[in-house]
Amino acid sequence: MTLRRHMKKLLTLGAAATLAAGVVATAGAAEPSLILDWESEGQRTLPDAAPPDWAKEYDPSIRHDNGEPQARVAKAPDPVRAGEYSSRFELRKDDPAINGGTRSELSGDFLDGEQWYGFSTYLKDWDPDQASDIVTQWHQHWDVGSSPPLSINTRKGHWEISQNREDHQEQTDLGAYETNKWTDWVIHVKWSSGDDGVLQIWKDGKPVEGFEDRKGPNTYNDDRGNYMKIGIYKWPWSQGKPSDTDRRVLFHDEVRVMGEDGSYEAVAPAGGTPPPAADKPSSGKPSSADKASADKTASGATAAGR
Repeated sequence: MTLRRHMKKLLTLGAAATLAAGVVATAGAAEPSLILDWESEGQRTLPDAAPPDWAKEYDPSIRHDNGEPQARVAKAPDPVRAGEYSSRFELRKDDPAINGGTRSELSGDFLDGEQWYGFSTYLKDWDPDQASDIVTQWHQHWDVGSSPPLSINTRKGHWEISQNREDHQEQTDLGAYETNKWTDWVIHVKWSSGDDGVLQIWKDGKPVEGFEDRKGPNTYNDDRGNYMKIGIYKWPWSQGKPSDTDRRVLFHDEVRVMGEDGSYEAVAPAGGTPPPAADKPSSGKPSSADKASADKTASGATAAGR
């Protein structure tokens, strides 16, 4: 499978076809440059194809013994964070490796500089496992290093933030995760291999300890930027490492991406808990009066998916 990459591509908009795919730009207003919330018909292409501006890293031909593909669009009674649709990823231990590892993911485009990311994850019956999982990551160019500079992982029943670059590997334990409920994330990062790097992370509207305003290097020394990946990557399975489970199911929704004009409010999942005023980053810009998805009402966790 050939991945479509546009190095350092800015996700700018304007064409009517792009607007139909769910990416919104409004003249004179600060809006996310990319929205992937599955509400527009143009985005609901899984499993046959990836939605616009994304590449598939899953096998659309796979059907598991429950009839489920590795990736599909979900609708109630499956969990939906907001609106009517979300995405569902399923991975089995015996699924064939894709691009060198056991995964079911979607990959975005390369972005560098200052970026804001918002999204929601839902761990379906996610039993603790000694082997790590990645549920969202930001990956460097494939000819630089190996592990991604930033990822949100699970291991042994806990959330972890993983950071990697030349001669640096760091895992930060965030405490126990909750299954069968939505977890909202906001990431504010200025990608840099130097001292001017910035990394801020919020989980469910609260700043993550140690990432309230982390300064310094946060990526590899490479100017091509990093691309976002959503879905499940469980490399220990393809490497034959010990694991306590053979199945993973993840729901993902409400992806918003915005550049230096972004803010917490502009990318946070619809209806989520805003951070206290004192916790808002001083570098954030005022959000637009209405986000593109303001008509979406947070539905919380719906009945369990298959």
